[in-house]
Amino acid sequence: RASEDEVSAVFEMPLAQALQLGRYHPLDIYRRGNSHRVWLSWYEHYFVWGMTANILRELALQIGVKP
Repeated sequence: RASEDEVSAVFEMPLAQALQLGRYHPLDIYRRGNSHRVWLSWYEHYFVWGMTANILRELALQIGVKP
C-alpha cells in the first residue's frame, strides 16, 4: 500500500512506454553547493519524477533499451 505522504497517485503505465529512454528529462538541482540530477517524465496526466523515474530509467539502461 502506497503512503499518502509520499505518493500522490497510483497508476499503470505500459512497460514499453516506461522503458523509452527519451521520455526522461534531467533536471539538475543545486543545494548547499552540490549538484543533484533528478529525472522527470510524464505519462498521460501523471508527473513521474525522482526515485520512481530514476528506477524506471535505470531499468531501461540495464536491459539495454536503445534511446
